[in-house]
Amino acid sequence: MLCEEGLIEAFKGLNVCVLNLGKTEEEMASRLYGLLREAEKKADLLIAVSPKKTDGIMVGVLNRLKKACASVDIKH
Repeated sequence: MLCEEGLIEAFKGLNVCVLNLGKTEEEMASRLYGLLREAEKKADLLIAVSPKKTDGIMVGVLNRLKKACASVDIKH
């Protein structure tokens, strides 16, 4: 699972691998591609939790997350 830092606690104790996108917009944009490559190695299924902020830099981050999580079975 890929999510922003503020949501990490919500997934503790679950049987999922949580990858921390970061706390700020800049951190999320900077870490995104590295974490996507890491997720490819660790999981067959990627779930991304949309960050709270959806404007500015985050437009690109959200667009890339949607592409990474694209599935013919799941609508976004």
